Amino acid sequence: MPALGYSPSLLAIVVPLKGFATAKDRLSSALTPEEREYLAQRLATRVLTVACAIPHSVVIVVSDDDSLLEWSKAFGAIGVRQSRTGLNGAVSDARDEALRRGCEHVLITHGDLVDPTPLVNLCASLDQGLVTLVSDRHQDGTNVLALPASLDFTTHYGKGSFRAHLDEATRRGYSVHVVDDARLALDVDEPADLDLLTES
Repeated sequence: MPALGYSPSLLAIVVPLKGFATAKDRLSSALTPEEREYLAQRLATRVLTVACAIPHSVVIVVSDDDSLLEWSKAFGAIGVRQSRTGLNGAVSDARDEALRRGCEHVLITHGDLVDPTPLVNLCASLDQGLVTLVSDRHQDGTNVLALPASLDFTTHYGKGSFRAHLDEATRRGYSVHVVDDARLALDVDEPADLDLLTES
């Protein structure tokens, strides 16, 4: 299938982020609050460094934390203050901003990927007519979701989101491309995931 021939700024890369001080609460049994804050910022830095270097794209960071939005500007990202609740609400806010900016395609990535470098090739190979999904390593969560910006598609982030997004696309009759990428499948949510950091 033909890859998108993007003109500048027609791809929006969306990175929803919680404030670093309150992120990664599921790691509280393994890390101190200071360690969790450092880890969240370290992982987000990796993702934004890669995303902001991808040609012909704009990076939109959406958060309810004003200091984080200000921090993200140093990478060249556009900060959007979250107005809707939860992760799905944050993604909706960012998609609205992408449409306002004339973006034709949106790629949503978590900010805690262990190795985000495959995003470069993924962005270069997106197809205009497809919903693209990358699961986590448990085939439960959705680490990356890409779709046409104007597509009528409800996101279902949370437990079981990968299957829910597949079902959403199928129900609406959209074609889906499931990308099996071992590196993009790695994120850090639970204490057992911390071992991935020493292996990467």
